[in-house]
Amino acid sequence: MINGYLPILGNDYMRGRVSEHSLATLESNKAISLMVTKLKQYPQITKAYAVIGTHDLIVVLEAK
Repeated sequence: MINGYLPILGNDYMRGRVSEHSLATLESNKAISLMVTKLKQYPQITKAYAVIGTHDLIVVLEAK
């Protein structure tokens, strides 16, 4: 039985940064590289991962 848990705050949080992971579904798997290229235009988007399953990408956004 789990009685509780303790979150450990990372360095990004301590520096006042927050991040979000968003799931994206594209119309075509061929569009993944084009979408990643377009996402690189936004400095708030720090990472993009291609995944297999219901969604095609996990996009990480960061801000202060």
